[in-house]
Amino acid sequence: LESRAPFLDRQFAEFALSLPDKWKTPSRSRTKVLLRRLVARHFGEDHARAPKQGFSVPLHHWLRTTGRGTLTQVLDRDRVRAVGILDEAVVGRAVADHLSGTRTIGWELWGLMVLVSWYEQRVASPPNLAALPEADIRGLTL
Repeated sequence: LESRAPFLDRQFAEFALSLPDKWKTPSRSRTKVLLRRLVARHFGEDHARAPKQGFSVPLHHWLRTTGRGTLTQVLDRDRVRAVGILDEAVVGRAVADHLSGTRTIGWELWGLMVLVSWYEQRVASPPNLAALPEADIRGLTL
């Protein structure tokens, strides 16, 4: 889960930036000293000293269960064909193989879903740029 959002608060950032360097990173081996002390106080030393750990999104399972309808709708033969660069028969077999459990290719199918959706939104139906308000670029520097 994303846990950095509270640290994006302007007042919190100003406070953190105002702290003396020795409180932020006293050495290369000891980082986030104040944050780790706060975590230790509320959740214990083990949690405060724990290394970062990632987690995986259960995409394969989702596409086979509650996301199945989205998968089959987005990678429908006609929608895939409309992109013009994909072989709809090959994509259809890949979808069927994933759904049957023959292959585990959820990430690849997710990429194809993004491609088809992007194509529909940005190529087949591009935004009407003339309808957008004019940007005020005075004062912007590159």
